[in-house]
Amino acid sequence: MATGCIFCGSSPTTKEHIVPLWAYAVVAQDPRGVPTMGEHVRYNDKGVQLRWEGKEPAITANCVCENCNGRWMNEVEDGVKPILSAMIRDEQITLDLQAQSALASWLALKAIVERQSQSPIRPVQPEWIAYYREHQQPPDTWCIRIGRYVGNHCARLASGPVSILGRHSLVPFVIKRPGLLFSIAIGYFFGQVIGAGYRMPLPEMRELFSQIWPHPLLRLGQLQGAYNDLVTWPPKNWLTDADFVRYTYNLTGEPPPSL
Repeated sequence: MATGCIFCGSSPTTKEHIVPLWAYAVVAQDPRGVPTMGEHVRYNDKGVQLRWEGKEPAITANCVCENCNGRWMNEVEDGVKPILSAMIRDEQITLDLQAQSALASWLALKAIVERQSQSPIRPVQPEWIAYYREHQQPPDTWCIRIGRYVGNHCARLASGPVSILGRHSLVPFVIKRPGLLFSIAIGYFFGQVIGAGYRMPLPEMRELFSQIWPHPLLRLGQLQGAYNDLVTWPPKNWLTDADFVRYTYNLTGEPPPSL
């Protein structure tokens, strides 16, 4: 149970929804008639630790104060709502660097809060929380990517350690890295946060994912006036339910042992 706000230390704390309630209203407009079932999966080093499924799940974490939740966190949410709503509905949209940054900031916030919803809580490194509170942006060592999801859940969450499955001539092996791996799918939208203390080179998977953080121009401090590198939505390729399971377990898309 939280003893104070993870961002400022104030009490009492309030509940923050990881999947925002307004997103369910957007998904309800989906002409496919996506079932209103949601899923929350937590992985550990051995595979699936816990799986929870329910109708329109109100997945929350009691870890932020009313002041943080109702002010700057609400601004992060409001800043991404028009962008994310269009992507949930699979509408055509172009993300410039500003939109990419807003979406990355929202995903990072959800990744931090989701860790507080677990029992036992998996705390996020204090320096990451402090950095996010000051800048409302993820650390530049984090990687954030997005894709298109065409599965049969209105909302899916998955979290666990950062892992990459390596290949050997005799046997595959899993490399675990300190950090967090958070994935969320709402409607047609898929987002993934790879939180680490150093920049991790990701496998080239441009046919499935677009990396929106850190952008090379952002790393150079050239955000202002440099909106020439765009992400177009929807992409041509997509992730199925099986793909969601694979890529939320590790970054190379290998299935977890339970499969």
